[in-house]
Amino acid sequence: MVTVRIWNGKDGENHPGSPISGTSGDFPEIQIRDTDGQLHGYKLENKKLETNAQRSVNINLYSTKQIKNIWLLTRGTKPLNDAICFATVAWQASGNISPPSASDAGVVPGDILYLCGYAWNYSGKNWGGYSLRCGWLDGDSAGNTAYFININAGVMGNGNIKHLHGKNLCGLGVGVASGGSKARKRAIEGDITAHREAFGNRARVHSTLSAIALCDSPTSWGSSFYSIKEGIFCDMSTKTKYKICDKNATGPCFAYEKTLKRDGTSKIVLANPGARSFAKPQVFDAEYFTITDLNGAVIDDGTGI
Repeated sequence: MVTVRIWNGKDGENHPGSPISGTSGDFPEIQIRDTDGQLHGYKLENKKLETNAQRSVNINLYSTKQIKNIWLLTRGTKPLNDAICFATVAWQASGNISPPSASDAGVVPGDILYLCGYAWNYSGKNWGGYSLRCGWLDGDSAGNTAYFININAGVMGNGNIKHLHGKNLCGLGVGVASGGSKARKRAIEGDITAHREAFGNRARVHSTLSAIALCDSPTSWGSSFYSIKEGIFCDMSTKTKYKICDKNATGPCFAYEKTLKRDGTSKIVLANPGARSFAKPQVFDAEYFTITDLNGAVIDDGTGI
């Protein structure tokens, strides 16, 4: 059995840039999937989660296989069309299953949706001076409102934030419709895009996330991105990967310190498809990720990235 607990945001909190109203909505369908991607257990409750409330649900599992992913869906067995803005998700394993650990663990899904360019607001909740974001889920989503989020349960017990990186973060881990029967109903005051500077059209982002996974994912989108660790630059305008230039470069590469693509020997490759200059790089700071237990105590603040 796995216990999953979800909190949603407060109403009327005037945090800078993103005050919010109407956080209550349909409690999402929860699916537990194993290491083979097979459905391992699920729970669908036709209930609402009221503003500034939390609910725990127990999910019986079909087998003893190791848990890999926890899915929250508003377009699963049935569309859940009353959008909800939820601030934290925590889970605890028990029984004879074999997850990485039976310890409590949790994530701040609003941060994931924020970094991936989906709709969010500040939740009105604060842990240790950190203002939590809440992320919107809506079964009749349109635009940049997600209808499901897939959380890698590998963070369970060990607090290692790296399990949320790569394709599980901004690629296959979030779903959004290309259109919808109607726009999200929730009343949001303020500009939900005001705090997504990292996804500007001409920005480039440097962090420890995987540039290869981001470029290879068929569903990822957002700012161009480079990884020093991998030595790869991903031009998101064309989904093309380039090596980061060094003194031995012999072919097209990306000179991140000069924010230009070049041929590796002399001058800029002006004829290269998608070649363009980029703004000053922006870094995903560790503060954007926090893993906590069920009581809100921080397990990992991201400093181990």
